[in-house]
Amino acid sequence: TLTPVDSADKITWKSSDESVATVNSKGEVTAVSAGTCTITASVPLGYSASCQVTVPKPSTIRAKLYLLETANWQSVISDEYAEISSAGGEYSLSIQATESQLKNIGSLYIRDISVGDEDASAFDYAKLKINSIVVNGKTYSMKNDTFTYDTGLSEGSSDGLANNVFNFSFINVWANSHVNNVTVENANYKAYFNNVSYTTTNTLTINFSMSEIDGVTATVAPTVKPTVAPTVAPTVKPTVAPTAAPTVKPTVAPTVAPTEDVSEPSESKVIFEGSANQNYETSDTSWLMNAADTDVITLVYTCTDSSHAYWGVMGWGASVDGSWVNGTNYCAGSDPAAVVTETFTAAELKSALGIKDNSSVSYLCLSVYNGGKVISMSISGKTEEAVATPTVAPTVAPTVAPTVAPTVAPTVAPTVVPTVAPTVVPTVAPTTEPTVAPTETPSDSGSEVEATFKMSADWGAGGLGSITITNNTGKDFTNGWAVTFELDRAVSSCWSGVLEKIGNNCYKISNPAWNTYFAAGDSVTLDFQLGSGSSNPTLSNVVLSGE
Repeated sequence: TLTPVDSADKITWKSSDESVATVNSKGEVTAVSAGTCTITASVPLGYSASCQVTVPKPSTIRAKLYLLETANWQSVISDEYAEISSAGGEYSLSIQATESQLKNIGSLYIRDISVGDEDASAFDYAKLKINSIVVNGKTYSMKNDTFTYDTGLSEGSSDGLANNVFNFSFINVWANSHVNNVTVENANYKAYFNNVSYTTTNTLTINFSMSEIDGVTATVAPTVKPTVAPTVAPTVKPTVAPTAAPTVKPTVAPTVAPTEDVSEPSESKVIFEGSANQNYETSDTSWLMNAADTDVITLVYTCTDSSHAYWGVMGWGASVDGSWVNGTNYCAGSDPAAVVTETFTAAELKSALGIKDNSSVSYLCLSVYNGGKVISMSISGKTEEAVATPTVAPTVAPTVAPTVAPTVAPTVAPTVVPTVAPTVVPTVAPTTEPTVAPTETPSDSGSEVEATFKMSADWGAGGLGSITITNNTGKDFTNGWAVTFELDRAVSSCWSGVLEKIGNNCYKISNPAWNTYFAAGDSVTLDFQLGSGSSNPTLSNVVLSGE
């Protein structure tokens, strides 16, 4: 209160720590997170008054059930929430979903809505056990049913069973799926429960229990299920990868210790030291092909891109016996300061890439996306064979190694998987159903080509699409190939080949440098980003040529 009462001075309000509490121009204080700060009111002449504000740590966890569906890239969220106290107990959460949503599950998870995505919840430790998942009355069991919440962990485990925040994913097409009798189609970014009888309104229920909260085994308390949901449910923004994904690293190869006498000193050679968004690309693969199976490869990586929540991604790829093979992916996590170390044997890397002892490997790469950064990669073991320093791939190689087929998630994932997505995408933009163009037989080439077009995302001003080409010419293209076509929608970029606009709505995509061979009868998928144009594009005049 100002004295005198007719003073025209304006009060300025300030918080000493806005991560704890904020204050507006009227002096109203809003809690942000647990902690203590000082709120100060002052006037220009220097007079001021202050008070200390303490925001207590929550005493309960409020959890909701989420389903991220990949048909329209939207979230389905439970209306109710489970309020979990230190006594633990039995809980149940349900969502109502359409048939399309249940047939296109990208991620199914439970998280605490009381805190931010990366903040610790009320407890320091707890066990979550899934008792059952029920879809329209059909009960499903778990491959792995027990999940650990432990603030003492610096990051989540690679299998998703342990986490330093209360955020657990039970189905995730980019990482792990722990539910039995569920089909996962990673290439199509979807999973679905088998043998479900669908109705107009479908119900998915997760029954779970909480125990060992803060390490104490307590008597099970009765279920507490509030009937009133919070007014506003958290929104999963489409420019950010699914909430659970950053903490669950996709398909990480297990660490395997050498079986020889580890007391002997081992030889270690640096293969690669990188910088942000720098791919490791080489046509000299001798370091891998000459390595002993038990030699250990150590990969150290992080992420530098705050616009993708520091969710950098790395993925292996190789040209093996004339065909492109995608290998293991790695996710940097969501902590900008986190440095992640992965170890695996040479045998495991070869196996992931389909490399056999007699294989011909002409190209090897570790691609980085969304700010991923390979700090270093080295190999150690008792082999006496020299480890060659890899040579940089020819300048004609693509900057970002493309994927022939969208089997590596989320390297060419639709917009919400942060690979090629624009910074802002409307959350309610419908996805146009894939359209199939008729087979074209170009009259001027004497060749036959089968081509189909698919649109996987559409936000009006842009979109994602792909063309699958089948070589029905009866001959092998051994020294390069190209596809020309007309599409009544702009094509802005392509990560599966070299894009060239050759006329109005007419485009040419040539083979990438690492894939010059296109055998008769084989198919290749060309993925690209679309500009504005028709919501139902038509593909025509497709011509395949090559040497």
